[in-house]
Amino acid sequence: MQISVKDGYRITGYTLQSNVFSATRVALGWENYDKEYVEIAPGYAYTSATLAVETRLADGSAVGVGQSKTFFDSSGELLVGASGLSLTHDFSIRFDAMLTTDAKAQWAHMRDPDPYLCCHYISNPSLAHVSFHDIMLTVYSEPILSAVPEPQTHAMLLAGLGWIGWRWRRKATAREKGNR
Repeated sequence: MQISVKDGYRITGYTLQSNVFSATRVALGWENYDKEYVEIAPGYAYTSATLAVETRLADGSAVGVGQSKTFFDSSGELLVGASGLSLTHDFSIRFDAMLTTDAKAQWAHMRDPDPYLCCHYISNPSLAHVSFHDIMLTVYSEPILSAVPEPQTHAMLLAGLGWIGWRWRRKATAREKGNR
């Protein structure tokens, strides 16, 4: 994403935040039937959510280091970004978001008493879900303030002081004429 910096401002940082929702359901249920089944393989379910950012200048060089955060099997607010920047020219932010789910069903099998039949397989599915919600980019900027006033500011200050002095002198002269 290309960010244009307005004249007279500098970018001091940015954040990318998102709410992560993660849900898993691991298949269970046949653990107590080990006498009927020859083999029981457990199921599993995992999730992960990753946000990463990197700042690059117009020439392609990186500014500082990128930042990446990952949630494993959890929900909440994921926040990444950069701070302490002082960017006055256009730059770009590279965002990466990755969602990963992995789930395996629980399965079991048993031998059939009939010698012509091999076996019976049954399975129970596991589920995994992860998603990003309410993704928001916030860019922090501030005006560039110069420590020394511009020449026009000095000219206006001197003109204002001169006008005040002229008015004060004129009133003082009028008072003196009125007191005679």
